[in-house]
Order: sequence, then C-alpha cells, then structure tokens
Amino acid sequence: MEFSIAINNVYPIDLSVHKAIIEAATRRTFPKGTVLLSEGQILDEVYFIEKGLVRAFYRTGRKEITSWMATEGRFIWPIPCYLLRRPSRENIQLLETTTVLSISRQKVDELKRNHKVFDDLQNRIMERYIVLYDLRIKILMLKAEERLNAYEQLFPELSQRVPLRYIATFLGIDPAHLSRIRGSYKKK
Repeated sequence: MEFSIAINNVYPIDLSVHKAIIEAATRRTFPKGTVLLSEGQILDEVYFIEKGLVRAFYRTGRKEITSWMATEGRFIWPIPCYLLRRPSRENIQLLETTTVLSISRQKVDELKRNHKVFDDLQNRIMERYIVLYDLRIKILMLKAEERLNAYEQLFPELSQRVPLRYIATFLGIDPAHLSRIRGSYKKK
C-alpha cells in the first residue's frame, strides 16, 4: 500500500503535512533476517512498511513467541518502547527482504512541533495498535480451531507468507496441532 494512501486511511491530512512527512522519511531496504530492534534496545525510529513482512517476538526461556506480524501498508511503532523510551521487550525481525520508510525520533518531534495535526495522526496510529492488541487477546481466548479461523479471516495476507511455526506461537497453539487443524480444513 502506498504511504500517502495509508496515512489518509488513518487520518486525512493536507498536502503540506504529507509533504513534510515524506521529506522527513528515508527509504531503506533491509535483507531477510534483519533484526530492526533487539530486546533491551530503545527504538528511536518509526517505520512504514512499503514492501515486505515483519514479525515481533519475545523470548520466554528458549521459546520465541510471536507477538505480532505486519506487512505492506502497516506502521512499526511499538508503543511502550517508543513513546515511553523503555527498553524493548520484543525483537522486531524481517521475514522477507523489506523496504521501509523510516523517520527518526528527532524528525518526528519536529513534525509534531511544526504540524499540530501530526499529533492527531500519531494518536490514530496508536489507537489502531491498541485495537489490534485487544483483538489478539480476544482471539487467544477462543478454542484452537476458532483461533486459526479468526486469524485466517482477519489476516488473509499473512496466512501464506508467514512460516507455520510463527503463526503457531502467535495463536498459542503447538505447531504440530496447528498443522493437524489445517490438514483437517483441507479435507473438508
């Protein structure tokens, strides 16, 4: 999804603000496997995914638990880490070669000072993250089959691109059990 369309879908802004955001952004391409943010680091940039696939995960013991995934047209703007300047509990990893627009914290602060509407845009983006977080909690309360069904309905663009092991940890389902569930769907 194009950046300007994505922004206007979140919060319509006038052309001058849009131009200022584009001027503040830097286009960067990273290879598959790149870790944009490691546990313990503080995020000093926000990202918009132009092309590619990203996942966030945390470690518990030796296990990696996928906390969210995102693809084209999404922002990477972890709330506690960025806004509160707390060390991240998550790692953000690229699952495909990914092109992003990045904006440094300094440039975000400039945009906020020079364009008051940027605060509204940022708030809307944060609201969307909160809604998605709440949705994930609701999905985790369902039975395993219902979790997979809800995931595939809500995120069809991810189902074929994300490795099964990451989907399994995102849904809180053992990978072997998830594979059986998927297999039973194909038989129906």
